[in-house]
Amino acid sequence: MKILLSPETERLITAKVSSGKYQSADELVREGLELLLEREKSMALNTTSHTSTDLLAAFENIANTLPGDELDKVRDLADTS
Repeated sequence: MKILLSPETERLITAKVSSGKYQSADELVREGLELLLEREKSMALNTTSHTSTDLLAAFENIANTLPGDELDKVRDLADTS
């Protein structure tokens, strides 16, 4: 696979490899991709967490708007086990 890089990106890769931290440009790119995958997984977990929180807030808002004993009727339906 051939990848075209900007001159700035090429300089950055060359500098990182020259520093001795990475043995090759391939190693540097591989580590960068691993970090990207970790960040994406973390973002996916955060999105799921926020969705659960948003859902809970929505249910709480609905419960707060139910008149009188309507919430008790909903709870009774949920306890039909």
